[in-house]
Amino acid sequence: MPGRIYEKSPLARKAREIQARAFHGAEKEAYRDYRILPYGKEPYTYFTPKYFIDNGTIDRDLVTRMRHGAKLLTVGSGPAMLERTLLGFSIPIENIHLADLELHDAVANYSFPKHKFDMTKPWPDLKQKFDFIIFPESISILHMENSLSYTRPSKEDSEIIARILSNNSNVDETKKFIKKTTTSPRQISIFNALKNAINCLTENGEIRVSSHWLHNYQLASVFGSLKLLFPDITIKFIPQHDSRDSERVFVIKRNGVNS
Repeated sequence: MPGRIYEKSPLARKAREIQARAFHGAEKEAYRDYRILPYGKEPYTYFTPKYFIDNGTIDRDLVTRMRHGAKLLTVGSGPAMLERTLLGFSIPIENIHLADLELHDAVANYSFPKHKFDMTKPWPDLKQKFDFIIFPESISILHMENSLSYTRPSKEDSEIIARILSNNSNVDETKKFIKKTTTSPRQISIFNALKNAINCLTENGEIRVSSHWLHNYQLASVFGSLKLLFPDITIKFIPQHDSRDSERVFVIKRNGVNS
C-alpha cells in the first residue's frame, strides 16, 4: 500500500534533484509550488509532481516496482510533469503510459506510449493490463464539469457509508444504500471512469486516485456500485497532513482475481 512521503524523505529529495535538471523556465518555477495556474492557455489547474509525492500517490513501492517492469497508466496526464519526473528514477519510458482526452503539446517529443480517449466513456483496447492506474486530480475535473449539490447523510446512512468505505458492508445493505442514493451526472462519470480502469488492471493491480471535493456520501455510492460488479476489490485511504475534506487520496485494489 502507498505510504505518505514527506519533503525530507529520500524520494522527495531525489524528485527535487530531477526537476532541477529536467524542467526549465515556467515549468521549473511552477514545480516549486503545488499548482500550475493555469498551464498555457488551458482553463485547468495542474498539480505538480511535488504534490503527488507529498500526498502519497507516488511512493517508494510504486517506483521500485516500476523499475522492475510494472506498468503505469496515468489518466489525465496533461503536460506529464509527473511522468517526466518518474523517468529520473530510472524507470523505463515504455513502462509509463499517458492518457488524456487530447494529448498535451509538452509530450510531443517524448516516446511515452500515448492514448487518447474520454475516461468516462468506454476505453479503447489498450493492448495490455496495468499494475498501476493513476488519476492525478483528473477525477476533480468531473466535479468542475458536473455541478453537484451535497446533502448531509442521516445517522443511519453515515454508518452504512463508514462500513462501505472500510470494506465491511454486506451486499444487501450496499444495494439498499445505492438504490436510494441520488445519482448525479458526476457520480455516473466517476463510476464509469473507475469501472473502465478496474477492467484494465492486472491481477493485484491498483488504482490510485488523488482528488478534491469528493464527499464520503458520493464516494460510498460509487465504490459500493463498483463493489457489486467487482467483489474482489477493496478501498483504502492514504492519511493526509490534516483533516480537510477537500483533499482525498485513495487506492482501489484488485485482490488476486485474474482478469
